[in-house]
Amino acid sequence: MDTLNQIDISIIIPIYNVEKYLTVCIDSLKNQGGLRMEIILVNDGSTDLSGEIADEYAKKEEHPQPATLVWILPRKSTSLF
Repeated sequence: MDTLNQIDISIIIPIYNVEKYLTVCIDSLKNQGGLRMEIILVNDGSTDLSGEIADEYAKKEEHPQPATLVWILPRKSTSLF
């Protein structure tokens, strides 16, 4: 069975300089019982350790349980300012 067909919910989290909160956020989501989810982290050009923290979670989930997938989508900031 395809892994995507087993997912109950997809959660997209934009991250930008949130190193203080990112671990708590991801752990909180992963500890939700009974949901098979994918967590998509979109790094919007963070200049703090947010990107590295996200990468570590992705490495931990390299062979994920069906319950949780973590994906990292890096992208450059497109801020107008």
